[in-house]
Amino acid sequence: MGHIWAASATAAGWFLLVAGIVIAPLPGPMGAPLMAAGGLVLVRRSRRFRRMVAGVRGRFPTASGKLDHASRKWPRALRYLVVKTHPSRVR
Repeated sequence: MGHIWAASATAAGWFLLVAGIVIAPLPGPMGAPLMAAGGLVLVRRSRRFRRMVAGVRGRFPTASGKLDHASRKWPRALRYLVVKTHPSRVR
């Protein structure tokens, strides 16, 4: 039963992330919260996702540093996403 829960949570995370990307260009603020929710689920469940985000952050160190600095004022859940995907922390 645990494997079914993990697989469904991962699928839900990908769904939220993709839905947020699709909705982002539309009027209204719903794209970013959906992407953040999907990212939070995937950071907890998917090592591949953490490595992918850390790789992107590693390619853009200036933007990654600004993200680290800005995240100090964010809610705890979003700071978790930034810390767990820092290029020096992901293996």
